Amino acid sequence: MLADKIDAIATVGATIGPGMWGMTPPRPVPALLINGTVDRLVPYDVARTDPLLSAREAVRYWVEKNGCNPEPMVNDTAEMIMERYSGGRDGSEVLACRVKDAGHVWPGGRVHTSADHDPGTVRATDMIVHFFESKISGFRARSHPPSGASSASAGAPSWPAGPRDSTL
Repeated sequence: MLADKIDAIATVGATIGPGMWGMTPPRPVPALLINGTVDRLVPYDVARTDPLLSAREAVRYWVEKNGCNPEPMVNDTAEMIMERYSGGRDGSEVLACRVKDAGHVWPGGRVHTSADHDPGTVRATDMIVHFFESKISGFRARSHPPSGASSASAGAPSWPAGPRDSTL
């Protein structure tokens, strides 16, 4: 079963379709969801007219499925708003990152396939690597930020409390 092989998930500019609404993973799945605040394809707070969930509803889905505290700790910086929903089953948590002024893009990515804006203030790939390193035993990325680089210079400003730092 695939669910037995997944230790954590991370999404960028994504949501959940109706095929998943009734599903419950057999065990908690820590999740990092990264979305832009001005994403027109996957709006954060706006109810969608199609069967897909808004980004905020997708966050709620994972918070509920993992049994996390529905009241997040919030860290609002110039670059992003990070919500940390902790206290989930088996220590799981959900992190929701809203990149300010970002459209439907991969924040910090090199290729942009739409007219949407990437403010260049957050590097989604680095955030995902840090998240997986903190959640998956034995996971190590091939490359790391230069020795002595701060989390902000590594593209993860104000990373939530955990093995990296304690800014939240």
